[in-house]
Amino acid sequence: MNSNIRFKEFLPESCPPATATPPEPEKVIRLVSHQGSLTEKDFASYAAINEQGKPNNLCPCRWASCSVFSGPEKIHAARAVARLPKFRKRNLRYAAYLELNNDSGVYERSPNGSAHCDLWMYEHFNPIANTNDPIEDLLK
Repeated sequence: MNSNIRFKEFLPESCPPATATPPEPEKVIRLVSHQGSLTEKDFASYAAINEQGKPNNLCPCRWASCSVFSGPEKIHAARAVARLPKFRKRNLRYAAYLELNNDSGVYERSPNGSAHCDLWMYEHFNPIANTNDPIEDLLK
């Protein structure tokens, strides 16, 4: 990856992985905890918000990504995740639709083949300006 590229957040060594690619134009889903006005924190990684409890089996690079859901199964996958106790506890039940393109950053699908993707946003990308659709309650 080009060393002149700057990312929105501090990333660990060798991050993002060489296998990450710029997204094709697509609306992805980011789970958020409210239907109000979005902030940069709504798109921050767990590493950036100092979330405690990184799972031992999760690499630091993925911990430093913005989790989104992509592809034809994105709404079903996001709804299933929003129902999990860990996410219900944090009220992550709302879908913010984020418009991505090849100027947004790079992303990579989770290794298990799910609709989940890790997104590493470029420094200049404004996720709030690229989220225009109404925020949807996935548990209604």
